[in-house]
Amino acid sequence: MHKRRIRKTHTNHRKRCRDPYSILATILQICEQRTMRTHVIYKANLSYSMLQEYIGLALHKDLLDEAADRSLTTTTKGRLFLVEYEAIERMLANNDVSTKGGPGGTLQEESRENISQ
Repeated sequence: MHKRRIRKTHTNHRKRCRDPYSILATILQICEQRTMRTHVIYKANLSYSMLQEYIGLALHKDLLDEAADRSLTTTTKGRLFLVEYEAIERMLANNDVSTKGGPGGTLQEESRENISQ
């Protein structure tokens, strides 16, 4: 008699869910240079419906600009969002709860300086 092999399922290898801000930041990073929607789908690993949702939000909040050929570019406000998002990620990664972004300046002041450069 043949033994049946039992296939084990690995539940600990689930895909890591990304939070909405992380997805938005990824889209904005990709669109820092003029980019077509299909490239954003592939580079950000998004479905078409997810892309539509996030692009709609980013356009509504003036984080992205859409050209006549439907290409997307990150706006100044979008770049400011990226600077702030990256500062928050650094703060959380370092377990730093202070509100100072650098010596003598707040995160917002530091972000404005980085955008103007």
